[in-house]
Amino acid sequence: MSSTCSEAEKSLEEGPVCIRRLHPLDVSQFDLMKWRTLFSESIEPNVFLDPEFVIPLIEEVPTGLCPILLIAEDLRTGRWLGLCLFEVACWSLLSPLPMARGLASPYAFQQGWLVSRESEKRAIDALLDYQLQQREWHGFQIKNLPVKSMQTQLMIEAAERLGISVTTTGEWQRAEYVTGRNQTTEDLLQACSKSRRKSLKRCRRALEELGEVQYRLEPVQSSRDPQVNDFLRLEKSGWKLLSGTAIGLKSADEAFFRRMIDGLAREKRVLFGELQLNGQTIASTCNLQSGDTLVGFKIGWDPAYSAGAPGLWSELEMAAAVSQRYPEITRIDSCAVRGSYVESVWKDRQELFSGTFSWSRRGKALQAAKSCYRTVRDLCQSSVKSHDE
Repeated sequence: MSSTCSEAEKSLEEGPVCIRRLHPLDVSQFDLMKWRTLFSESIEPNVFLDPEFVIPLIEEVPTGLCPILLIAEDLRTGRWLGLCLFEVACWSLLSPLPMARGLASPYAFQQGWLVSRESEKRAIDALLDYQLQQREWHGFQIKNLPVKSMQTQLMIEAAERLGISVTTTGEWQRAEYVTGRNQTTEDLLQACSKSRRKSLKRCRRALEELGEVQYRLEPVQSSRDPQVNDFLRLEKSGWKLLSGTAIGLKSADEAFFRRMIDGLAREKRVLFGELQLNGQTIASTCNLQSGDTLVGFKIGWDPAYSAGAPGLWSELEMAAAVSQRYPEITRIDSCAVRGSYVESVWKDRQELFSGTFSWSRRGKALQAAKSCYRTVRDLCQSSVKSHDE
């Protein structure tokens, strides 16, 4: 990949901005500190675009496609103002035109861009304008953007200004916990339904009948810490073992996980939550800090104690611990799928959408046809449902 500036160097009012197109692993072509600095200065930090996450993921668990890093750089200062990371997928029957997309990884739960909070409009305009001028791909698909975020709105406004169409392909809500100060697990239980509250208390009594129940939420120093090994053991002992999705089942996945932990742990941005019974960890959560947000990356628990609902109690205990001990964290993003068990104990919701930004004539026509198809399909499904009722 070329690391030279694009010919369409963009001169904006605040200064010249150029786009650099790089391979994210070719660190000899750029200063990795610039990536880290952009992350820390982003209007909306996204841990799934953090170099400590991205580089181990691409090196250890490649998707088979060549990842592309587009950098909006200020030519006067050399500062990175914006970054987007994606792959260009080959055409298929469902997508007959080459399209850019975020990394297709089971470990990246939110796509998006990194944009400097001081230069957000310059960066977004430059990144969109570069893609508008090239002809290798006809648009880009992006998943799980926060609907109400300032960055999302700026991206949509810039796209419309440049004549790029934005088609929504999906909307949904993800469970989160918006922190309140000094909340206890009892406070959190009060937000649950009466039946859920009763069930959880019964489960807690079942655990306490077996011995002393404790919870701790602490940072780790490295991937060699006991908390990391306990987490991998627990995640591999339950339903994720049967579904084949546990991290520890594949050496490459585990290598990525440990390298990612090592990188983020150096900045004290990894918290492991452990629910313990008589000093033995029976449930563990791995959580990554991204700005003022704690991201619930993965969870594992011992199925031998399923009657005590260790997964649910871990989520309740973690929310209470964050509320009481980590005032810099304002919310916890569950990263859970729709209908997840965590929705029964965390009542806050984050609105997300997935969409396609298209600029070529064929790309716009294709997305318009797909949008029409989805509308007709939804109307038919709604009509069938009403008829059945």
